[in-house]
Amino acid sequence: METFVLRILQGQVELQCKAVVSAAAELDDALQLQHPDIDGVFIALQGILVAAANLSKLLWGSAGRKAVERTRLRDSLGVPDDSPLKDPELRNDFEHFDGIANAVVCRLTPCAPAALFD
Repeated sequence: METFVLRILQGQVELQCKAVVSAAAELDDALQLQHPDIDGVFIALQGILVAAANLSKLLWGSAGRKAVERTRLRDSLGVPDDSPLKDPELRNDFEHFDGIANAVVCRLTPCAPAALFD
């Protein structure tokens, strides 16, 4: 990886880290209210998940396809290969929330699955 490209990617990692910190502060604010702001909680959680997903893609590539190529980036930032950011499962679940919600509802009550979120 060229040094110029490395610096660009490092800058993007820094930006996404700032986005996580900002969204975490918003989440904290939403939860500190006497009556928690449920919309604010979910919006902040979405912000954290999106930024974390972007970090994962920056550090390993989409579906890990650039893991070898991005080793220098991870090494330069001290990110271990067993970082929680590597696992896309939570992000994928969030992106496919409709299907998961549908499956949960159908486990609890008889339903026509296709009809719930069409």
